[in-house]
Amino acid sequence: LRIEEGAHVDVLDSLIGDNEAVLGGGAYVFGPFARLFLSAGTILGSVGTPSLSPNRAVDLFPASAQGGGIWCGGGGSVYIENARIRANTSEGDGGGLYADRCGVSIRPTSGFVGNADGFVTFFENTAGGNGGGLYLANQSSVNWASLPANYCAGRATGNRAIGRGGA
Repeated sequence: LRIEEGAHVDVLDSLIGDNEAVLGGGAYVFGPFARLFLSAGTILGSVGTPSLSPNRAVDLFPASAQGGGIWCGGGGSVYIENARIRANTSEGDGGGLYADRCGVSIRPTSGFVGNADGFVTFFENTAGGNGGGLYLANQSSVNWASLPANYCAGRATGNRAIGRGGA
């Protein structure tokens, strides 16, 4: 997915896997007001059934790969409501998501919390550089809410980075 300059894309109840790019193996979000919204059990990355390979960010030249699952920058935003960023890889930074002047909001709904999986997750993403699950740079922000109160509605587990910040 390439989302630029004010475009809004909603991805609901979908699988996005087995894609490759230098920036954002699964999705590239760039520019003021560009927005990606993931919800309704969407999985961006690898799943067992149907068998999909993970999304990958690959180096075109040394240290160029960023955001195995998602790359967001230039004033764009990513909203993850009821979705998973799972088993993506980057040869550089940000195995799951790389944010550069990007706003990231993670908010599961109460109905999703009761689901057997029950979480918004960054799970088993890998970076050859820094930020296995999530890498933020240059005035990026993340707001990760656990709603409703007293629920653990988000997790970052099993992520790995060769450099700093496994999760």
